[in-house]
Amino acid sequence: LNSVPGARHSAAYVLAGDTVLVWGGQGATGALGDGASLALTSGVPSAWSAITTTGAPSARSGHAAAWTGSKLIVWGGLQGGTHLNDGGIYDPANDTWAGIATTGAPAAREKHAAVWTGTELIVIGGEGVSGSLADSHAYNPANDTWRSLSGSTGARSRSTAVWTGSQVLIFGGDADGQVIGQPMEINPT
Repeated sequence: LNSVPGARHSAAYVLAGDTVLVWGGQGATGALGDGASLALTSGVPSAWSAITTTGAPSARSGHAAAWTGSKLIVWGGLQGGTHLNDGGIYDPANDTWAGIATTGAPAAREKHAAVWTGTELIVIGGEGVSGSLADSHAYNPANDTWRSLSGSTGARSRSTAVWTGSQVLIFGGDADGQVIGQPMEINPT
């Protein structure tokens, strides 16, 4: 496999049809601001290609990503000890990035969960400057706007989340060092 991306951890990745997209992460010298796509042929990895960095979000690790069905959304994370509340939208069809509105965006965070509902990116919890967060927010790329969701999942970072078709199910994580086993749900409507 050629064009293999540099070694990293805490990167975001998504399965995008017959391709795996990888973005950012922590490398040997710090946060990374690059990515790559891995083509799958009958499910078998066949070739790496670099993703453009022109217009891409800043280097980061601990961020979340979601696949919309045609685009990759990357949001939040950590760079050099600074929590981030920005991101970008990558369109693999033309290898371009677009920004995401920061007006109305959630507080900066890392280690948050995120899911795609079919129309919105839901961002849940995470870890901010003062510790684990309990809020959740929805981003709509069609009109580039954020909105806060009501209710609380309890403070948690490093949790997992899935979209059921009508609600977000969240499980696990930790809250300032305490492991969480309680499942929660969010109805984004």
